[in-house]
Amino acid sequence: HKVRSNVFFYFILILVIFWDFVIAVISVVLQALKLYYFYAPTSPRNFSMVAPFLWFFICVLKFLAAKHGNKSENITVTLIALVLIVGSILMEVYFMVWQPYLWKWEFPLHIVSVVLDGIIFIFAFVLLIIFAVSRK
Repeated sequence: HKVRSNVFFYFILILVIFWDFVIAVISVVLQALKLYYFYAPTSPRNFSMVAPFLWFFICVLKFLAAKHGNKSENITVTLIALVLIVGSILMEVYFMVWQPYLWKWEFPLHIVSVVLDGIIFIFAFVLLIIFAVSRK
């Protein structure tokens, strides 16, 4: 059995989960400050306080699925990781476009998260193809 899992992909995953943790902490603090100082309607206000926690939960699941899919060369788990990566990108789009208030220096932080998620999406997609071809 030839090993097809990728160490560089695992390194990028560790980097991304560290970045996601830092951004999640920053987002929770910023959301609390923004909602304390600025008015927002009730529904968007409630979701914008829960959104960083939901996004970080998705990121942790993404990390675990991608790590396990890479180590075990499992197609199903890698496919689940791809779906979770897309969910993480959609949550980032929420932070950049749809949240009630966005400070101009927050935007680059979320852009870096989207770029990192795009990189691991490409890596996971390539690994999915490699795993599928090697199964034949």
